[in-house]
Amino acid sequence: MGGTTGERRRPAGRGPAAARTRRRARGRLAAARARAGASGPVGFRGLLGLSCLCGLLGLLTITRIGADPLAIAGAGYLAAATGPLWVADRREQRLPNAWVLPGYLFVGVGLAWAALGMGRSPGEAVVTAGVTVTVFLALAAGGGVGLGDVKLAGVLALVLGGLHGAPAAATSFVVAFVAAGAVAVAAMAAGRDGWAGRIAFGPYLLCGFWVVLLLW
Repeated sequence: MGGTTGERRRPAGRGPAAARTRRRARGRLAAARARAGASGPVGFRGLLGLSCLCGLLGLLTITRIGADPLAIAGAGYLAAATGPLWVADRREQRLPNAWVLPGYLFVGVGLAWAALGMGRSPGEAVVTAGVTVTVFLALAAGGGVGLGDVKLAGVLALVLGGLHGAPAAATSFVVAFVAAGAVAVAAMAAGRDGWAGRIAFGPYLLCGFWVVLLLW
């Protein structure tokens, strides 16, 4: 009978430690599902939307600027690359070289085409891009932006510097930083501090570029 006075043992899996383990497991499972969804395929509707966006940006560029060699080659390529770059940076927080680096080739073709066919010097575009890359490298050294942002900013500066001049390129970057800063402040105000620190900057660079290119 003495056995009835002992402490009752908890059934397996019902203690506080087991509850904490289950909560951690559920949290890891939810995070894994979120990552899988964020990195999954875009899908047919997404691809259709990206194609429409690229076509619209290209059409607006030609309508606004005309058949300028740099607009056709440089801005035309960026119109095609904007959607994929936007999606990649938002989902994976990186700007793939496969989309960024060819931009230098297309912009170079546009600059050479304009120089030979229109007599327009590429000097301002090159200087603008050089200053931009230098400034962004300094920001990257301090952890403010990534190297993908540095490379993308150089392409954008070449196009804007060649079409509208250095002030237009500077304005586009101001627009990008102000927009990203506003989103970060709003995120912190909503209590999402960790999310604010993970803002992908590439979409804001692209947004500033297109706003200035089409409205300057």
